[in-house]
Amino acid sequence: MIDAAPVRKHLRILNSYGLGYERIAKLAGVRVWTVRTLLVGRSSAPQGKRVLQVTVPQYEAERILALQPDHALLADAALMPAVGAHRRVQALVSQGWSLAKIARELGIKPQSLSAMLNQAGVRADTHRQVVSVYDSLWNVPPPQATPSERGAVSRARGLAATRGWVSPLAWDDIDTDVGPHGLSGLSWSRLAA
Repeated sequence: MIDAAPVRKHLRILNSYGLGYERIAKLAGVRVWTVRTLLVGRSSAPQGKRVLQVTVPQYEAERILALQPDHALLADAALMPAVGAHRRVQALVSQGWSLAKIARELGIKPQSLSAMLNQAGVRADTHRQVVSVYDSLWNVPPPQATPSERGAVSRARGLAATRGWVSPLAWDDIDTDVGPHGLSGLSWSRLAA
């Protein structure tokens, strides 16, 4: 048995990342009871107070501590912050990809994509789909063979410029950066407003 405090702290990090105690238990290969009691304690009879577990079996601690936060671990229907998905779509638009073409690549209607851009959270499977489309398009120029395609590219870039959306290269970490690289917090907040 080892001290439960570091394991509890790690569980709280995983939990704040969007992983519920049942999902953590499944991924770590430990009992749900172990994760739940580490996080919220167990009832002590007769008072009914919650008592935090002070020790945990070493093998369970090692399995839990080995689990690192990652969006790929979230269940498909789990909600997560939409900032990374938003920034990826915005970066593609800044490259000239229209919202309609991005929506087509995602397999959704343009109205659904516009609605997603106004939501604070997205499903994990939606986030992963946006990441996949972004990874395949971020360094590919949009088609410009016809006047219609050139007009769509121009409108997309104009929309991005108007809204302060930046290119993919403006981000060191598109999911977690406070603002794009090279712009101060004040100028970024004005552009993003």
